[in-house]
Amino acid sequence: SIHTKMRSEEIDTGAWGYAIKRLPENVTTTFCFDLARALPPFLANRMRTLAKGNDRKKITFEGDVKFINTKERRRCSWQLGMPGKTLVLLRDGFTDLIDFMTMLCIHIIESNKLRGRLQGMVHPPAIDIIDEVLYGYGDSSTSKGQTPTNAAPPGNADEEAAKVAKNVLQKMPLSERERQGLLKIWPTTCLQSLYSVIMHREEYMLRVDSSVGRRYQTDPFHEWGLNLRAAVMKKMGLSPQGHLPPDLQIDIISSNTHCTKSCLSPFARVHRDRILEFGRTKKPELVNLTWPVEEDLVYACISSYVAENNLKEEYNSALMGIGLEVMEDTAMTGLQVDIVPVHLLNMELIDPCLKVRGCEARGTHHFILNMDFAFGCQADGITKTLVETFGKHIMSFNVMGKAGGIASQMNRGDIQLASHVLLSLSLIHISEPTRLLSISYAVFCLKKKKIQRHHII
Repeated sequence: SIHTKMRSEEIDTGAWGYAIKRLPENVTTTFCFDLARALPPFLANRMRTLAKGNDRKKITFEGDVKFINTKERRRCSWQLGMPGKTLVLLRDGFTDLIDFMTMLCIHIIESNKLRGRLQGMVHPPAIDIIDEVLYGYGDSSTSKGQTPTNAAPPGNADEEAAKVAKNVLQKMPLSERERQGLLKIWPTTCLQSLYSVIMHREEYMLRVDSSVGRRYQTDPFHEWGLNLRAAVMKKMGLSPQGHLPPDLQIDIISSNTHCTKSCLSPFARVHRDRILEFGRTKKPELVNLTWPVEEDLVYACISSYVAENNLKEEYNSALMGIGLEVMEDTAMTGLQVDIVPVHLLNMELIDPCLKVRGCEARGTHHFILNMDFAFGCQADGITKTLVETFGKHIMSFNVMGKAGGIASQMNRGDIQLASHVLLSLSLIHISEPTRLLSISYAVFCLKKKKIQRHHII
C-alpha cells in the first residue's frame, strides 16, 4: 500500500516523498550507510553532544562529524569525515532496519525511473541544463567561476530557487503531476537533489553492524528513564534525586503526540466551529470522508488551520495552560514524551468522547505520560524501563495504534498494531476499539496485582 506505482512508468512522487522524509536528509549524496545499534566508542561523546543540540532542524557540525536530520523519523544519523559516508543509529535491531531498507528501496526505484526519463533528453541533456542553472557552466551562462545570472538575491533565496526550479522542470519530459510532486518533495533544493540523483545512480554500500559491544555505552533506555523520572519530579517541585511520593499516579500512553495534544487541549474546543468551517472551505477532500465522530475531523484539520491563521503561539499557550511539558529525545531513543499533570486539565474542554472518572479526586501527583510510538524490540525495552522506573505507581499502560494514514493521497501510514495480538490474558485486559474507520485503536491496560515483563508478538 505504500508503493502502489512500483511497477508503473509513472514517477510515484507520493511514495517517494514519504520515503525521503523517513531517510537522512543527505541520502542523495551518500554512498555508504553504516547501520549500527550502538555508537563507536571513540566518537560516542561527540556524537551524543551533536544529537542533543537545541536546533534539530539544522545540520550541526563538529570537526569531521555532522549530525544529519531525518524529517519524519526520529533516528540519529551522522556524516563521518568526507561527504558520502553516513552512520545511522538504529532505534532497535529489527523493525527500524526494515523501515530504513524499505524506504531506501523506494528511493532507488523512483530515482531509476527519473534518471531513465531524463536520460532520454539529448539536445541539450538534462544534466547540462541543471548544471548550467546551478553552477553557471554552459554556453549561454556566465564564465567559469563567476556567479550565475539567475542567482537568487539575499532575503528571498528560497522563493527564487523554487521559481527557477519550476521553470527548469517545464523543460523536462515530466507530467504536470510529476513536476508538482518533485517540487513538493524538495521545495527549495529540487534542482540540487535532481542533479545528485542523476550523478549518484543509487549504488549504495550498506553495512549492518551488530557486533559493537554495549559494554562501552550507557544503556540509552536507562538514561531515558532517569531523565523522564527527573522531569516528573521537577513538575511536582521535588528533588530529581528524591524518592517518588507514595501518592504518585502515572498513566502511560504510547501514541502519536499531536493527536493526544488535540484531545486534551482546550484549543480544539474553543476553535471548533472555525476549524470545521476552515475544513469545509480549504480541505473538502477531508470533509467529504466518512467521520463517525466529527471531533476526528477537527483533529485532521487543526494543523493546517493553525498554520494558515498564524495561531501557533495561541496553540502553544493553550498547551502551557494545561501544564503540558514536552521532554525531547534525551538519549537518542527517538522518543518524545508529553508530560501532562491531570489536575490542570479542564474537563469541560477536553475531547467529549473521553470518559473521566473520579474528577473530583484528582491529585497534584497524577500525570499522563504520552510518548511516541515505540517499535519492535525498542517497545520491549521502553516498556521494561518504564515499569522499572515507576513500578507500582503505574495505573495503566495504553498502546494506541493507527490503522493507517488518513491525510495522505494514497492513504499511506504506519501499521502500529497487528490485527491479531498474542499475549497473556491473565495479565492484560483488552478493551474494545471506541472509534472505527478514521481512528481505530485498541487499548491494553496492565492490571495492578503484579506487573511482569511480557512479550507481544
